Amino acid sequence: MQKAKAFFYVCAGLFLLALGYHLGANNVLAQSPEQSLVGHVDSKASKFEIVVDRVAYRAVDGLPVQLTGSLPPIPGSSPVLAFGNDNALLASGDVYDWTGSAWRYKGNLIGGPTPAAQKSWGQVKVEHR
Repeated sequence: MQKAKAFFYVCAGLFLLALGYHLGANNVLAQSPEQSLVGHVDSKASKFEIVVDRVAYRAVDGLPVQLTGSLPPIPGSSPVLAFGNDNALLASGDVYDWTGSAWRYKGNLIGGPTPAAQKSWGQVKVEHR
């Protein structure tokens, strides 16, 4: 009886080890830094602006295109969705404006934080009837 119990524990341990490897191996992915790229072209002023990794670069039209400088990194942690005319829109809805010396937070397009009030079980049941 003792050998059967030990055999069961060994088999159960191997099964759990294989299951853990199987579940973990499917969910593990290589982590590489995500590089974002957003651009803006102003044809009237012959001005080009591009954001690479939260840093905005400016250039003017010419042969070749000449880099005129870069701005400090755009604040926040969300990816930059749009940039142009010294305004940056982030994926979180935050809008920043370049004042000439610093980035200024202008507001959020989405509104504000998501309400976190939890519903009771009775409210959930009434909604789904």
